[in-house]
Amino acid sequence: DNNRVAADLTRDLTSALGRFGALRVVPVEETEVRADYTLSGEVRPGGSGLQTFLQLTDDRVHQQVWSRNFDVRLADLPLVSGQASALIAGFPGAIVTSEYKRIVGKEASKLNAYECIVQGVMASALQTPDPTVRAASCLNRLVSSDPRNALAWAALAGVMIVQRSWGFGLPDQQVKDFGKRVYLNAEILNAALRAVDLAPDEPFVRSTLASGYWANCQRDMLRSETEKAVALNPYDANTLGYLGNRLVYSGEFELGASMSERALALMGHTAPVLWWWGPAKRDWYRGHYQKAYEEFQRAYVEQVWLTHLDMAYSLPLIGRAEEAKAEVGKLLKMLPGFTIRDAVEWYRIICLPADFREKMAGALRQAGLPD
Repeated sequence: DNNRVAADLTRDLTSALGRFGALRVVPVEETEVRADYTLSGEVRPGGSGLQTFLQLTDDRVHQQVWSRNFDVRLADLPLVSGQASALIAGFPGAIVTSEYKRIVGKEASKLNAYECIVQGVMASALQTPDPTVRAASCLNRLVSSDPRNALAWAALAGVMIVQRSWGFGLPDQQVKDFGKRVYLNAEILNAALRAVDLAPDEPFVRSTLASGYWANCQRDMLRSETEKAVALNPYDANTLGYLGNRLVYSGEFELGASMSERALALMGHTAPVLWWWGPAKRDWYRGHYQKAYEEFQRAYVEQVWLTHLDMAYSLPLIGRAEEAKAEVGKLLKMLPGFTIRDAVEWYRIICLPADFREKMAGALRQAGLPD
């Protein structure tokens, strides 16, 4: 009945939320404890069975910051509790996102330890310049002053991955030359290994180590650590989405894309559009060019140069060479002097296989990108 489902779900959610080391989870009976956030909900009839409605409230400002309905049966409780706990307490999740809004205007030098970690997590999610520079500044100070802070090391590894990808906050020469950022690979992996040594069962930390192996193109270790990260919460869309894409980039096209697709289904319309890169690259590699093009469109972000590169090598293979040339024009406006050699080097750095890069180069020639 409803009461039994509600009681079982409360127990499972309390346990699932407790796996996130940054939180202290207090049962509602302990009313003497003042909480920053309250998670409440109800179970009610809905659809062909039951639904649970969950909402998260910031008690400091008495404002709802997150809510969601879940279809639920007794057999579904691990799925609901796992999914909901990740959406609430994950990195990023509703709490981290809410905390980030509180600190977005605060000077980086004045962020406390938790705020600095939040800044780092959101910088990895947003992948834009200012949050990344702020996060790099405060996290480097934090790991120096508190070297046993596992979440700080993991957040720093994530921020360095963003810097390696986009060049944010790096010297001009490194911004202009992908190859000059490769030194960050060892630093990313070292930071991730430090984090796992300190907190081996923290989901965010274990996921970051998998990403560290991806940055170093260590495919077998990436796959192994991804399995460990997913085992900690099989319903964490962030773990599935980000690591799914990274498996695809490493040549694990089927496994990675299936994870990305599962993440997209779990997160729904709020999922990061860049998670579509994994399925798109898998289908392009398979030769399913029309389907890949449609998936690349779903990942289309006008301000991201990779969007235009992906479209430029997809469009010629579905007979739309003139549109591909227009995408090349947009790419060159953002990155003057960019060449096929640069594209191949970029995808080599993120570990895509040689045959993918070779086929891509041929399509880019059709699109008119210079060699």
